[in-house]
This record gives sequence, C-alpha cells and structure tokens, in this order.
Amino acid sequence: MSDQPDFRGNQKLIVLRDLARSENGKLNEAMLISTLDIFGYAFDSAMIRTLLKEIEAAGAIRTTIAGGVIMVAEIIREGENHLEYRGTPIAGIPRPSRR
Repeated sequence: MSDQPDFRGNQKLIVLRDLARSENGKLNEAMLISTLDIFGYAFDSAMIRTLLKEIEAAGAIRTTIAGGVIMVAEIIREGENHLEYRGTPIAGIPRPSRR
C-alpha cells in the first residue's frame, strides 16, 4: 500500500459527489472545473474531459456533448450506489468517508 495520496481517485470522488448533489444529477464541464478548483485542482477543458471519460469507463457516469461544444456528465445508478456504500465498490474511485 502506498503512502502517497490518491489525487486522481480524490478528483473522481469530488466529481461524483458534485453530480449527486446537483438538482438533476447533471453538470457541465465548466461547473465541474469550478468545483475542482475549490479543492485546489487546476483543470482545463481537455483535462476534465479526460477525467470524465475515466469515470465513465469505470461505470459511474455517462457523458454527452451538448450543442457540439461542451461535455455534460450525469451520474448513473452505479455511481450513486458507490457513494451510498451499496453494491460493489468502483475500482479507482474511493468511497466517501462515513464521518
């Protein structure tokens, strides 16, 4: 086990939590960049799209391109289950602390 912090996993968890807290489970890349910035992570459009594709490949969200310009992420049931400690954990995304 590594003593190094899992920054990438933490970034994915931040995105999942933000999506879960949104009114309809969807946020666009600009909104997610702002959220990550609050936590001290500097992202540009290409970086957030790569992160979102990784989360999508893990089975926690789905992404679409709105208007051919901006990526929109939507949390799906598996992502919600992961945050609520239901079902099998999603590899590469830590679960939130229960504190």
